[in-house]
Amino acid sequence: MNKIKISILLLFSISFVFGTVKTVIRYDSPSLTLLQSFIDSGADIASYKPGEYLDIVVEESAIPQLLSSTPEFHITQTEGQLKSNLQSQLRTIPGYNTYEDVLASMSTLITQYPDLLYMENIGSTWGSEYAGQGQLAYSSFAHNIWAIKLSDNAVEEEDEPSMYIFGAFHAREPIGTLVSLNLLDHLLAGYGTDPEITDLINTTQIWFIPISNPNGQKIVLDQTDVWWRKNIRDNNENHAFDHQNYGYGIDGVDLNRNWSFGWGYMSASDDITEATYHGTPDSEIETQAIINFLNTHHFIAGISYHSYSELVLYPYGYVGNIVAPDFVELSALAGLMADTIPATNGGTYTASPSWGLYPASGSFDDWSYGNKGIFGYTIELATEFIPPAANIPAILNGNIEAAMLLLNRQNHAMLKGKIIDGATNMPLEATVYIDAIDGSPVWRAPYKSDATFGSYYRFLTPGAYTVRYFADHYAPVTRNVVITADDVSIEDVTL
Repeated sequence: MNKIKISILLLFSISFVFGTVKTVIRYDSPSLTLLQSFIDSGADIASYKPGEYLDIVVEESAIPQLLSSTPEFHITQTEGQLKSNLQSQLRTIPGYNTYEDVLASMSTLITQYPDLLYMENIGSTWGSEYAGQGQLAYSSFAHNIWAIKLSDNAVEEEDEPSMYIFGAFHAREPIGTLVSLNLLDHLLAGYGTDPEITDLINTTQIWFIPISNPNGQKIVLDQTDVWWRKNIRDNNENHAFDHQNYGYGIDGVDLNRNWSFGWGYMSASDDITEATYHGTPDSEIETQAIINFLNTHHFIAGISYHSYSELVLYPYGYVGNIVAPDFVELSALAGLMADTIPATNGGTYTASPSWGLYPASGSFDDWSYGNKGIFGYTIELATEFIPPAANIPAILNGNIEAAMLLLNRQNHAMLKGKIIDGATNMPLEATVYIDAIDGSPVWRAPYKSDATFGSYYRFLTPGAYTVRYFADHYAPVTRNVVITADDVSIEDVTL
């Protein structure tokens, strides 16, 4: 073990004892050895771009030792800077939205667009559970996870594909909430006047979940701890929120390390004090609520907004160098989206498999794609956790075109259809199998038609395919289909 690795391991093994103010330091042109050393130490990796930079959240008291034992670095974000960025000093630019702000905004929109919007409580949070038990420390954390559905007949579950837009899984990344709400406003404003938007809303069910971790986000927006990342699960069961070491603390679980697909130890930890403490697979109330939500609707694609790095990430990420079965189309759409998002300092965002940022076990995108076949993307916004108010309009508007590309992906180079029971003519849940893709040695759950409507959807590269349709107790059917770049191919099947 080299000197740098030993120093980093020792430093982070004792850092939790002496809690001080934190800061983000940046290593330019980092080596893979340096990155791996920080990963092995359980460090809080804020951002990484191979060959460009590595950002680490550290205690200010650790800086002298790091200066003497690691390559040269410089400070990019301070606690004071993050707190300042939470408050807008410009009258024309709103600050970051609280849970109450978001609910009020959603309720107002429901009143304005009663036919297009439907609002649903999809589940509880630990804060809500504790408050309901009468635990006084959590009386202001009685939050639920709210979703708002946009469609031309929003109150009904229709035979249409569903898409999701998630914001703020991580507490210290509130910009995702603003981006998701801005996209909702953009779509509503265009309905009835913009043909593309009108057709999209008339044929799709688009679900927005602006705050996925409302308890944790309150901790940040209240400036109780602007470095907090996790939820607020009471790990030591002392009926109080413990965050003695900013960003760490005994309580909380990382909601983007808790998912059972690919759950493990890549950039995730069993140490409850670490920012990436992963709990046990699917252990969190918030995770379970979202799993139930994903199982209730036929989602085919979606975006989860995080910060930061200016990246568009796609599955998989649970181990390095892994290639997903749908890699060709996953990466192609990521590249198109990334090319439309302007980067802060020129150029555009970068597309990458999730492991290209750094391998991480138990992520939401891996679960969504691995278990449901959803083309789920993470967009890492901006160049810091909490961008200043002056940067927000550019970030919001700069992400609209990428989201539109994802939402409209269903309108070209896709195979879709309905599968029914030949005896009853009723919808049938069946597997839709393409040897050229689904025969990959890397596992993904089989694509299936929807049990309620019998509908299925597959994003494909233009070309010829042999498609097999089968279900237990039914004779299989094989079809040869041709996918073109500009059209949707429809194959209805009777088993």
